[in-house]
Order: sequence, then C-alpha cells, then structure tokens
Amino acid sequence: MVRGTFRRIFPVLAVIIALCIVGFGVYLEYSPQGIPTQPKFSAVAMPTHIPTATQESTPPYTVQLGDVTREITLTGQITSAAKQELFFRTLGPIDKILVKRNDRVKAGQLLANLYLSKIQLDLKRAQINLDIDKLNLSLAQQQPRPVDPNTQPIILAISQKQIDLADLEIQGINATISDMQIFSPVDGTVTAIYMKEGDQTSGFVPVIEVADLNKLEVTASPLGEDLKALAINTPVTMHTTNNPDKVLNGVITSLPAVISTNVTTPSADDYVHISLSENPLSAGYQYGDQVQIAVVVESKAKVLWLPPAAITTTGGHSYATIKDDQGQRQVEIKTGLTTDAKVEILSGLKEGQGVYSPY
Repeated sequence: MVRGTFRRIFPVLAVIIALCIVGFGVYLEYSPQGIPTQPKFSAVAMPTHIPTATQESTPPYTVQLGDVTREITLTGQITSAAKQELFFRTLGPIDKILVKRNDRVKAGQLLANLYLSKIQLDLKRAQINLDIDKLNLSLAQQQPRPVDPNTQPIILAISQKQIDLADLEIQGINATISDMQIFSPVDGTVTAIYMKEGDQTSGFVPVIEVADLNKLEVTASPLGEDLKALAINTPVTMHTTNNPDKVLNGVITSLPAVISTNVTTPSADDYVHISLSENPLSAGYQYGDQVQIAVVVESKAKVLWLPPAAITTTGGHSYATIKDDQGQRQVEIKTGLTTDAKVEILSGLKEGQGVYSPY
C-alpha cells in the first residue's frame, strides 16, 4: 500500500523539485543579492595628474618703450614711365628684326619688317600703271580737237580719273607696307624683343619695346587689403632680393583709378606707380629688375610694446602674465597697433615691467 501511494505521488514530487530548481536559477540571475559568479571590485577613483606651469625664475619679456611700425611689402619692377610696346598691324611671318636689346634708336628708325618682296612688286606695278595713265593724259591733251567739241573734255576727264585710281592704289599698297613694318616712334632704347625672325605674328601683338631710360620708375600690382592701405605721396624703400643693402627711395605718385583717393592723379592702368629719387641704373640696378617694396602704412613713436608671443588673447580680451607679491598671475591689458613683431600696449603694464610666458 505504501509502495502504491509512493508511485502515485512521485511524479508530483519530481515536478515540484524541478520547479524549485528553475526558480532558484531565476533568482540568482535577476536578484541583486544573488551569488555573484565573478568577484566584484569597487572602483576607486585615481587622481589625475595635472601638470603645473613651469615657474620661470626670470621673466623672458620686458615691456619696452619704442616705435611700432606696420608696413606692407609689395613686389614691383623697374620700368620706364615713357615706354611703348610696338607691333605689326597685320599678320605674317617676320622677315627681319634689325635691332637687339639695349640698342639706342632714333625716332622714325626702322626696327623690323615682315616679308615685303611680293608687295614691293605690287607697288612697282602700280607705279608703272600710274606712269602709263599720265602719259595717256598727256597724249590726249596734245591730240587735235575732235569734230565734236564736247568730246575733248570727257576724254581728258577720263584720263585724269585713271590717274587718280592708280594713285589711290599706290597709297593703299604703301599703307599695307607700313602695317608690315615697325618704326620707332621716339628716341630711346630697345628694352625688350619678344619675338624672333621667322616667327608668325597675328598682328597687334607686341614684338619690340622701346623706352626712355631717363624716365625710370617702379610699378607694382598690389592685391586685396594692401590696396586699401596705400596713399599717394607715401614714401617707400626698395631693394632687390639678392642685394637687400642697396636701397632705393621713392614716392607713390599714382594709384589704380578704382582705389585712388586723389582724383587728379589716378593711374591710367591697374598699377601703382612709384617715382624714384635717383636713376637706378647708376645705382647698379638693371632695367626690368624685380624689387621688394616696403611701404609704411601706420607708425606710433615712443609707445610701450611687447612681442606678440608674450600676450594671450581670449574672447576679445588680451592678457599678460606678471609676478608680484601675489605670485604669478594674468592681468588684462589693452593693446593698440599690432604688427608681426610688436604689439602696442595702451594700458595694464608699465615700462620695464617683466612679463612671463603665457600659460
């Protein structure tokens, strides 16, 4: 009987045990007090090392009294205020270039020409035709009067018109020959030759430049903000890159018309024109040399200044680091004229005061 009873309740007990095992597993999985499967370690916050600014024993900067000057640098070229680029007025291959660079030339001198052999034959033919027409007119004038007295004036008029046509043809040929030649319009020096014999020209393309070397100047083409900073009559200094010790002095005489502040002296082109205090050729320069031009656009004399590296600017405010009885600290300062090398100090510091590196 007991055995029979056990057989009846055994399946129930098995189910109850299985449910208990599953429930305990769920408890361990989701209960915060469950038995951990891995040891837990409490996270202890470690302090972060923050490097402190190096304390300089001696201030590397000193507030000084002096001049602060802002200047801009332009690139220019030595050229002539009286120069002309000369060209053929028709297309064709160049036959002869009769001068070389640095040759002195006279006004009206032939400098170059295209091939003229064919058109010169045309000119001779036209001249012969003109001579024939003149002879026909002379012959008509010597002939006896015709029966009809009205015929003679007509014959003479026709002969004269033929002479006029022949003369016009010669004028046209001569004009064409002139277009195929280059003459110097002035006394001067050949400063540039852009083409050579045999080159094909399309006409109106510069071939030779002639200039008056007694009227030398410097021209420059500034860009952007540099244009707005320039003014007529501003003095400048100039030198070549390879010879910075050989300085030329000059004055701005005209500006591009679009920015000129003096309507009486605008430049006729897009260049800044600078007159020179001496002829650069006598100072060892060459025509066409490139020069570096320094233009002082703003200057303050006897003001306090620091180098830019000594100043920190944040949110539109400027600061300098000083040391007093409170230790090293930053003080706000007001600045003025600023250049790449100097910053004008308007307030906040005094002459001779030591300034430490920003931190």
